[in-house]
Amino acid sequence: MKTLPITIGIGAVVLLGAGYLRYAPDWSFEHIRTRGQATADSLTAYAGAHGKCPAGLAELGLAAPSAQYGAFTYRTYRNGSTCELSTGDYFKDGEVIWWQWPPGEWYINR
Repeated sequence: MKTLPITIGIGAVVLLGAGYLRYAPDWSFEHIRTRGQATADSLTAYAGAHGKCPAGLAELGLAAPSAQYGAFTYRTYRNGSTCELSTGDYFKDGEVIWWQWPPGEWYINR
């Protein structure tokens, strides 16, 4: 009878683990890309109309979208001729997902 509590404990852990895997959020590349796509679309429209990226997301009235690795980071380069929206840290999270304009495409580095 002493093994009954151990068996119940193991069963509970298995059920909790299965429940987590079943109902855990989807943090795939496509899910994370989808989280940032509306912001990327706004940046593309702005860059197309003005010929350069905005200095910051606040200029468009936007806040950085959030994903598994925290809020996306927005950066501009070459006086606004290039910009990117990124999340993740290669060494901490194992991957970086980013959108870059031009060309307005999503990338992943694992």
